[in-house]
Amino acid sequence: MHTHYGTRALLCTAALVAAVVVPVWSLPAVAGAPQPAALQVRPQQLQQSLVPKRSTVQRPAYQSVIDDVERGIASGAVAEFSAHFPSQVSISLRGEGSGTYSSNQAYYLLDQFFRLRRFTGCKLSTVGESGGTPFATGSASFTLKGGRETAQVYLSLARSGDRWVISQINIY
Repeated sequence: MHTHYGTRALLCTAALVAAVVVPVWSLPAVAGAPQPAALQVRPQQLQQSLVPKRSTVQRPAYQSVIDDVERGIASGAVAEFSAHFPSQVSISLRGEGSGTYSSNQAYYLLDQFFRLRRFTGCKLSTVGESGGTPFATGSASFTLKGGRETAQVYLSLARSGDRWVISQINIY
């Protein structure tokens, strides 16, 4: 005759563990003996220690500029990031050529570029530094004459006084 003990043994083990596991704070203290710090844990302390702590990793100071450019390209709104233009910015646009432009010229050039295309998204997926110069690369999607297209985006920043500015934008 074969008897199956698996389930019954598991239930007995669980009951035994439940009976043996006693909260530390309910154990009686030995008279005159100091309690180890590990045994002085209270339920509130235990509950707080189980709550995950927020990450203390700080974003680079230039990340907000990259976020503004990503949001601006995704919505086709130069105004989202034009405040980060220095007096001169290098721009290269698919089908439009490239050059170095004043901040006003750069604004109007990009505004015209965005008006001819309906941008539907932008993701700057790689952010890094090369020789202390922050950069970001990724892709943008847009429609042009009814067809969907994808463009590569490259952005580099430079320090100007106490702030980060856009030194170069390529959309090709």
